[in-house]
Amino acid sequence: MNRAHRLVSTIHGYRRWFLVIVALVTGLSVVGAAQVGVDNAVEIWFPSDDPALADYHQFLDTFGNDEVVVMGVHSPKSVLNDSGLQRIEAVGNAALSVDGIARIRSIVTEPLVRGEAGTLEVSPVSDGADAEAAMRRDALAASLVSSDFSTALVLAEMEAMSDIDARRDGILAELQKTVLGVDPDTSFAGIGVVYAALNQASTVDAAVVIAASYLLILIILRLFLGR
Repeated sequence: MNRAHRLVSTIHGYRRWFLVIVALVTGLSVVGAAQVGVDNAVEIWFPSDDPALADYHQFLDTFGNDEVVVMGVHSPKSVLNDSGLQRIEAVGNAALSVDGIARIRSIVTEPLVRGEAGTLEVSPVSDGADAEAAMRRDALAASLVSSDFSTALVLAEMEAMSDIDARRDGILAELQKTVLGVDPDTSFAGIGVVYAALNQASTVDAAVVIAASYLLILIILRLFLGR
């Protein structure tokens, strides 16, 4: 009997123990694999001493980032009434309380143009009638509210930071948690939101594939060692 035969014979003789060991190691591997994520940072694509990366960091230090999270406040009929404006304001205040959010823009925060009978007023709206008047006169107002008045946008601008790639997911998670606690029907969009969603989907898909692969290995080993 050669060495390979002796090895196979030993494994087969202690097949139950080997199967238990493989199952334990596989379980521990699944725990580690669950911690694997997706990194969208620009730094992973360049050597640390690359001049292009240095220029990129200098740009961020000078100008910061310009990421904006777009939040939608919805109503079946109209958001341009007192209750709708209160919801818009509440969503904006909740977002502004999140660390990493620098500024909020919405129909209740921006100076908007309106006026009747030769008068002109430029100020944030105060009630539903005010908001409807601004929609007729101000292009900015029209860009912040849908044409059927059913959706209003609240724009959350992130702080200028050089490590946005590392902090983005944490800021978005806290933003969504805080805002949804105030208005559960709020929706979210923006480049950062898409990045975070793609990262989550990739991680979930990878976990499913890894788990299925480990299960297949265990089945094959059970069939082989269970003879």
